Amino acid sequence: VWLTGEALNLHLGVQQHFEPATQAHPAIMVRDYDDLIARLDAAGFEVRRAGDLPDLHRFHTDDPFGNRIEFISF
Repeated sequence: VWLTGEALNLHLGVQQHFEPATQAHPAIMVRDYDDLIARLDAAGFEVRRAGDLPDLHRFHTDDPFGNRIEFISF
């Protein structure tokens, strides 16, 4: 699947012998950081807050297949 947005081009594919990526992960910058956390939580996704860095907020969650995804906001 190819996802394209205002500032996003994300291409995802399927492998026959799939194993979720639990350490390596993409990081996606978002504008509505707190709103996204609330929406993911309401949808039943686990939100794991990561240690914030100076001027950078971040958290991890997993996609429906178990792959780790990081979301960041400046």
